[in-house]
Amino acid sequence: MSATPLPNEPRTVAGSGGPPYDESMDRRLIVLETRFDVILPTLATKHDLELLRAEVKEDMNASIENLRHDTHASMENLRRDTNASIENLRRDTNASIENLRHELIGEIDKRTGELTGQLDQLRQEMATMLKWVIALFISTMIALFGTTFTLINAIKTVPPARTASAVSQPSSSPTPAPLSR
Repeated sequence: MSATPLPNEPRTVAGSGGPPYDESMDRRLIVLETRFDVILPTLATKHDLELLRAEVKEDMNASIENLRHDTHASMENLRRDTNASIENLRRDTNASIENLRHELIGEIDKRTGELTGQLDQLRQEMATMLKWVIALFISTMIALFGTTFTLINAIKTVPPARTASAVSQPSSSPTPAPLSR
């Protein structure tokens, strides 16, 4: 290193034997210190947190007690109404279920025959579609193989790139001609 640093040489702090001086590090440190000076006064103290905790606890206890009382009264009313509604619903449901049961048995027998025919038709269509999917897959694999083979052959025929030193100095041997297919 010369006595006067050149523009591209790193500068070191006078008298140190350590790493070179980095001006960007000072700039980053000043930015971080400024951020800390702005943020630290806005943070809560232990005393602030204790006051907040006590206030929240008091509010929660009062809210829980009110909620407990209201819930108990609502549950009693709901229990009475629900029991009456369930009994009425039970009677109506039993009668409706019996009627629907007879209707459904007849409808199920009718639909079973129709669905069996449709299922057989779908099986035939799926078999045909499977054949087409397999054929499409095989043709796609052949196309991908052909494309890959063509690209590999094209890469093999490209002459190697010349480096900067090879360009400035004339070559003593002739450049080989590219291979053709």
